[in-house]
Amino acid sequence: MSIIEASARGNMIVSTDTNGPQYMMLSEHDNHFDWGIVTDNGVLAKITENHHTNLANNIGRAIVWTIDNWQSCTQRVLAFNKKIRKKWTWEGIAKQYLELFKK
Repeated sequence: MSIIEASARGNMIVSTDTNGPQYMMLSEHDNHFDWGIVTDNGVLAKITENHHTNLANNIGRAIVWTIDNWQSCTQRVLAFNKKIRKKWTWEGIAKQYLELFKK
């Protein structure tokens, strides 16, 4: 929920690559790096199995990528907000159910 609320306020999302954020943010044009994934909707930092050693560095690198590529981040915020409206608002959920019932 915090990811949705932050994006709705116009913030670029940088999160970890856990199941929930991956489900919400992965897209058709993901770019994989050794530190994480840049999606059409935001940036996911890799947790890795040795997260005590790697996570802080990976989050830092994800934030640096976001700062270095700020111009493209506006489109990512807009794309994620569009996805939020389509999939996770009451209106979006109702439309999904209507489509399901029509099938």
